[in-house]
Amino acid sequence: PVGEAELRGIGARVGLRLPGLLGPGTRAEIWSSGVQRASDSAEAFRSGLAAGAPSTTVGEVEADPRLLRFDKTDPEYARFIADDVAATQAVRRVAESAPVQAASRHVLERVFTPAYVSTLDDPAAAALSLWNLYAIVPGMGGATSADFSAFVSHSDAVALGTLHDADYFYRRGPSFSGQDDTYRAARVLLDDFFAAVHRRLKGGATAGVFRFAHAEQLIPFSALVGLPGSTQQVTPGRPYSAADNPWRGGLVSPLGGNVQWDVFRDDRGRVLVRVLQNERQVPVAERCRPAPGTRLYYRLTELRRCLR
Repeated sequence: PVGEAELRGIGARVGLRLPGLLGPGTRAEIWSSGVQRASDSAEAFRSGLAAGAPSTTVGEVEADPRLLRFDKTDPEYARFIADDVAATQAVRRVAESAPVQAASRHVLERVFTPAYVSTLDDPAAAALSLWNLYAIVPGMGGATSADFSAFVSHSDAVALGTLHDADYFYRRGPSFSGQDDTYRAARVLLDDFFAAVHRRLKGGATAGVFRFAHAEQLIPFSALVGLPGSTQQVTPGRPYSAADNPWRGGLVSPLGGNVQWDVFRDDRGRVLVRVLQNERQVPVAERCRPAPGTRLYYRLTELRRCLR
């Protein structure tokens, strides 16, 4: 399948990009959320990494749901989701908008009778379930001949995509100005990044730690770290709109989406980090200062200061 090939390619390119870091005597750890699709992704990546970095010992995939499903295990975040009236209302307004309602009915009536569709309490949610299948089928190319474009036209996909983006923007992403409830829970994952680097700097043999989770983790982590396109918040009076906000679920968390830290120590003992978003080197939060003489490298001490 296309999705597996993509992840194998990402793994292989890590090894090719970092031959000096993933060399003899080192090992790589592979972690997943424990959900089957995340574990399958981890296995595909693992095979690519083993091919691209044959000198390192690549461990078996292990599960850590506490770390990699923090949206399910963090009680503070669960309370926020249950009590956040503003986000719920913002998403509901999008769901009840004329374009989304029309697209929902159009999609559903290609599968069910109009009479049945009229009985649904939340046709937008039902249509979004079909849209989700439509969205993932391209990654299954080579494994299935399913074609959901017969049920979801391009215009309907765009309309339902705005609902999907609104839901993730308000509940997982930047959301409203003045709050960090949507992404604060990702600190447990950020702390794990720092801890893994610290262990390696102390002489540990683990030179790479690779974690496989879901959009529900990648989106808040991206907002927390301040990655491009992940940070612009809104106000109740000026809600999220693709017309004036760069945030897009398909850009922040595409299928195969990833955030990587490459860590180096120079001849003066400085520890420098470069951050990659979907394999492209990017800046992090504006409050973080690049290392002197560089534009996109950060001292580890600076990242600890500005991100924590």
